Amino acid sequence: MTVTADHITKSFGGFQALRDVSLVLEQGETHALLGANGSGKSTFSKVLSGVYQPDGGTISIGGRTINGFSSPNHANALGVAVVHQEAPLIDTLSVGECMAMFGRYPCRHGRIDWTNLYVEANRRLARYAVDMDSRRISGSLTAGERALVSLVIALDRVETGIGLLILDEATASLTEKQAEAFLQHVQSLARPDLAILMVTHRLAELENRVQSVSVLRDGHLVHSGPWAETTSNEIIETMAGSRKVGVSKSAVSPADVTRYWAKARSLPPVSDDAASLPRLELRDLKSAVLDGINVGIYAGEIVGVAGLADSGIQELPQILAGEMRYDAGEIHVCGKRLPKLIDPTITIKAGISVLPADRLRSGGISTLSVSDNLTLPSSDRWWHRTKQKADLASSLIGMLDVRPPDASAIFGTLSGGNQQKVILGKWLSLAPAVLVLDDPTQGVDPNARDLLFAAMHAAAENGVAVILLSTEPDQLAAHCQKVFILRDGKISACLEGEDVTRAKISERSYS
Repeated sequence: MTVTADHITKSFGGFQALRDVSLVLEQGETHALLGANGSGKSTFSKVLSGVYQPDGGTISIGGRTINGFSSPNHANALGVAVVHQEAPLIDTLSVGECMAMFGRYPCRHGRIDWTNLYVEANRRLARYAVDMDSRRISGSLTAGERALVSLVIALDRVETGIGLLILDEATASLTEKQAEAFLQHVQSLARPDLAILMVTHRLAELENRVQSVSVLRDGHLVHSGPWAETTSNEIIETMAGSRKVGVSKSAVSPADVTRYWAKARSLPPVSDDAASLPRLELRDLKSAVLDGINVGIYAGEIVGVAGLADSGIQELPQILAGEMRYDAGEIHVCGKRLPKLIDPTITIKAGISVLPADRLRSGGISTLSVSDNLTLPSSDRWWHRTKQKADLASSLIGMLDVRPPDASAIFGTLSGGNQQKVILGKWLSLAPAVLVLDDPTQGVDPNARDLLFAAMHAAAENGVAVILLSTEPDQLAAHCQKVFILRDGKISACLEGEDVTRAKISERSYS
């Protein structure tokens, strides 16, 4: 069915997220919705899925015109399904149990009928051509498998036939290969009467897949038309508007970071007596998957790590964050050995800051303000220092162009890219000896991505040792002096100099 949004407006406090946005989503077409972080994309998709109610405007769907959906259940009832970036799964539950939470628990004699629950879940998975045993524990799924289960849950919640499918950054946490497989699966399920709205930052995913494209900027609809009549460069320029496209590394300078540390009451990470020692040294590190990792990273180095999901690449940042214990080996920070039994308090105090891959669950607290989130790891410094906290937040806002530029803004209302800037600011404020960035640009637009990487380079020039883990080989090739390849828990290769290319990183990771 065709879905029409007419003159949609939405505000949060004094911030207007959507300004008179009108869009027509034709049945049988895939429509891309693009824009920089904070442009209003997520707000618009949440209005169309019933998470938010618009302040003004109407939505026409299935021959009905309404002032907005009152809830996600209301949207589901009228034929809207949405797949979000974060899979709605609980790691300790089975796939079938997670599916039942969004459907129903079959009961018999007042108790859950577990046999029927899994039979029904397997039937629902098979209906959408997902080959998976619903008894599997959700925590064992790959990112691609989690996305497919999320798709089934979304489609299965629609009671009266699917009219609109919204993919809201659904591929942001997937590798390029996983994303391609997921999108091909979506296309195989599409019908001539189904409209698809695809919200993404990966322009390459749209080629030969979408028919129409719309661009939001600062809450305004600034472009809408056929995909074939525009180019990627024109779209990026439209997204950026008057802002500079392709922000260079000099957008955030080492002096900016030094001033930020001064605001944060932190000392630079490099001292004269430890200048010649590795900032981080791993000696024969072993865990559930990692099998004897030996690495030394020095001040100012930006070192990449690449590998498949089962290579141990997910364990490394968890160990360095103190969230996962290792079985054997040693971790040294600035020449000092960490104790065998570690936790986040120990690793942070030692000088390791880890920006997690999952910002929605591990990055920040959605109900706190920007300034409160920034000072969480060092809250003892800021007791009864409200003005100083606000000054620190203002410094970060200016350095990384956080939008809206409001230290009191609630973290959960920010776009994904602006949330990521705040999370980076939180860990960078500690002036760490080692900064670990685990896929830092998931769901982040090109301009915000450049600012995040500019801050990373500025920190490195001030003596921070940086570890960059990324599912995008292009990023590793562009920013790292060397790249370690993990396979089967071991370092299978170390690429340096001219060998640090997308082609060689991909070849060593996947072949």
